[in-house]
Amino acid sequence: MKGDNLGNQHSRVAKDGKLTPRQDLIMRFLAQGMRSKEIAERMNVKPNTVSSVVGQVCVALDVNTLAQAMAVWAVADYLEANEE
Repeated sequence: MKGDNLGNQHSRVAKDGKLTPRQDLIMRFLAQGMRSKEIAERMNVKPNTVSSVVGQVCVALDVNTLAQAMAVWAVADYLEANEE
């Protein structure tokens, strides 16, 4: 997360609270079209770690697929941005 101000953005509301900053950052990278391997290299973690975090996001957002997670996350991001 060093050098990335993306991690400082507000977390999305999930079923059981909020996504962690790390989860939110990975979702932002995925939304930018990055692949797990690229994200892992950028965050200096293993690709399996990225996959594990994506699984945690799916559980937190109460969805079954990454596509569903991206949709829920994107809508929450839009709604949060337009709250103000």
